[in-house]
Amino acid sequence: MKTYRNLQTTILITTSVVLLSLMAFVNVVNGEEGIYQTYLPLILISEHYQEPTPPPNSAPLPGENLQCNTYGNAIICATISNVTPTKYSWLTIRGQLIVNGVPQNNLRMYTTWHFKTTESYCNDGITNEDGIASCRYYISGATSGYKVNINVNIGGYSVTTWFTTQ
Repeated sequence: MKTYRNLQTTILITTSVVLLSLMAFVNVVNGEEGIYQTYLPLILISEHYQEPTPPPNSAPLPGENLQCNTYGNAIICATISNVTPTKYSWLTIRGQLIVNGVPQNNLRMYTTWHFKTTESYCNDGITNEDGIASCRYYISGATSGYKVNINVNIGGYSVTTWFTTQ
């Protein structure tokens, strides 16, 4: 890698010197010496240069019906543990927030469950080092065949996933 970087540096310096020489020559030949100034960036790569560390890989978000929204440099995703549960089941909603490639830790997840006849909330989840929060909820006798939307909000970012009770 060191040899490659030295070669890059040599090529950049050589290219810059050649271009500066050509520009000076063109200006003198045209008789316009001193009228135009040309600035070229000179990019040198030190042998001590280190590539930036890539962001840590976050854990995949378990569950079904993965839904994600992107807001600039942030991505929020949500899943439900079972997209077609039976009545009187426990479900787990999971959300994950990643900003600038970094999982967001220690943020509360707020969820709103939109059933046919009521809205319910499950706000117990706190994001871990993978940016994932979860909350278990008992759906009781949720209306069969009705699509229940679940709004998930972490750190001001939101996404919606859903399930339909059998």
